[in-house]
Amino acid sequence: MLKTRFKSISSPFPWGGVGGGLLILFLLTSCFGGKETTSAGGELTGSRGRSFSEPAPYGMVMVKRGHLKMGLETPDSLWGRETPLRDISVDGFWMDDTEITNSEYRQFVYYVRDSIIR
Repeated sequence: MLKTRFKSISSPFPWGGVGGGLLILFLLTSCFGGKETTSAGGELTGSRGRSFSEPAPYGMVMVKRGHLKMGLETPDSLWGRETPLRDISVDGFWMDDTEITNSEYRQFVYYVRDSIIR
């Protein structure tokens, strides 16, 4: 009896056969099909014609963006150093409408820290 050194050829996939090929074909077509991917290059952009406006968080006030000049126009008389005037721009941000002191904030931080440790 003659023994051969070649094994039978089988599918490299554990599910193999025609079913495995159909599964791969289905996965590839589901990745590249659909009208959402063709309009914006694959990025879903949402509904058209409606603009989004961020709702105001509870207890917060919007501070609009702006610019200011920072520095001294005249040299400092004590040190005689020249401080150049700079234009600074600040982006808009939300700020709480209730003022608190540093001691109130420290009390809050200690309360939160103690409640997490328990």
